Amino acid sequence: MEVSVINLYNDIAPPGKGFIADHGQSFYFAAESFKVLFDTGTNGKTLLHNMEIAGVDPNTIETVVLSHGHYDHTGGLRELLKKRITEHPLKIIAHPDVYSKKVRRKKKWFHEMFQDIGFPPMPEALTRKVSFTFTRDFYAINNVLFVTGEITERPYKAGISEYHFTKQSDKWLLDKMKDDMSLILKTKEGLVVFCGCCHAGLLNTLGAIRKHFPEEKFQAIVGGTHMYQFTRAEVALVAKKLEESFDKPKLFFNHCSGLNTIELLKELYSEKLVSDCLIGSKFVYDC
Repeated sequence: MEVSVINLYNDIAPPGKGFIADHGQSFYFAAESFKVLFDTGTNGKTLLHNMEIAGVDPNTIETVVLSHGHYDHTGGLRELLKKRITEHPLKIIAHPDVYSKKVRRKKKWFHEMFQDIGFPPMPEALTRKVSFTFTRDFYAINNVLFVTGEITERPYKAGISEYHFTKQSDKWLLDKMKDDMSLILKTKEGLVVFCGCCHAGLLNTLGAIRKHFPEEKFQAIVGGTHMYQFTRAEVALVAKKLEESFDKPKLFFNHCSGLNTIELLKELYSEKLVSDCLIGSKFVYDC
């Protein structure tokens, strides 16, 4: 079975292709037997524009997987649902905390402001068009595409910060982003991991995946890794572990990975194994 994957939403677009760049993430997975969207970016109109250029029909999508509840991964969902005219409900797979109230603390002069960065409100007319599947556990979409579930063991640095908070039981707590999940595509050459932001930490996520696929080789990692604030030493540790423990996969990083981190990985890891992943980037795998 051939599976094609297209990056539909990202912070950087290639020139001359007509795609619109914006902060966010979205990947489209297509095979003869399934059509899956991973995240929906920030702006639905931008998502639909890029989908049209890429030749993706919103009505053919059967499942949407949300990596976590931040607006830049969930914001396009409303417009996507408005565009769909099919009577079949859209299945949405997400962590139970995806709806949690999420804010980012920002300082301006001597004042603190809290910016809402969570899941946008959904009108009832649109919620009737969806069917939610909430899971904290590893989840098989089909026999080649899997959701990691919550990454509970995090011995290595995670992509969280002191500026992000979530509301639980009427209390504002540091957001450890437990809702962060990634996608796994099982190909004949090994595993390809697709990350929305990988707030759980890339090495932690790969460690969790290895427990489910102990005999499989990691072929590639694609997407956002939230490493833009990593120090040189922290990036060096990631590079070392990727080489020694996770089969030295190819890297196609974008979004929150950070251009600084990507350039550093070319130096510390392997320039031949680190490539761009811009809007419109297409990957084809034999599964």
